[in-house]
Amino acid sequence: SSTQTDFMFGTRIQGLYNHSASASITLNHALSAISISLKKGSYSGDGNVTGIAVRSAGISSSATLDATNGELSSFSGEDTWISPILPAFGLDGTGKECNVIVIPNGRKEQIEIRITIDGEVFPLTTEAVTLTQGSVLSYNVTVNNGSADISGMTVNEWGYTPGGDPIIEKDYRISMTGDIEGISFDNKVNPD
Repeated sequence: SSTQTDFMFGTRIQGLYNHSASASITLNHALSAISISLKKGSYSGDGNVTGIAVRSAGISSSATLDATNGELSSFSGEDTWISPILPAFGLDGTGKECNVIVIPNGRKEQIEIRITIDGEVFPLTTEAVTLTQGSVLSYNVTVNNGSADISGMTVNEWGYTPGGDPIIEKDYRISMTGDIEGISFDNKVNPD
């Protein structure tokens, strides 16, 4: 749970054979993400953020994915703190975005968030929400002296706007086997 891996699944393609070997496969996100945009309010400390952790009875730490249809099952590890390894960063007035990839188990539950700033833990609890596969639950958090407050929440499909500083994966790899003649790649990688 300290590393973040995004798992995806595609739909089965019918009618492929050697004379018609082209296919366009739409991949779907099997997991969810909790996006936390941290902004400095009246906080007077240095603002060195060294950790973010989330937990909820609506989030599992383990599950089985059926890659043929995207179904998640055999959930376990509910209410376990999930704390990805994040590079330390400083708070400012414009906001920094941090993302935590989680396994949604379909239960409507509150989410606890712990943000460690200058060695002090700032706890937050959200209202009950049901996370779904492929969704991003975004919270705007303002850090003040002695408290952190949620000032807004949105639920979107997985994807990120150019703003913020998303931390999901630093390396993207494409692995292919078979005849790759006629296939081209662009050097721009879209996280979708």
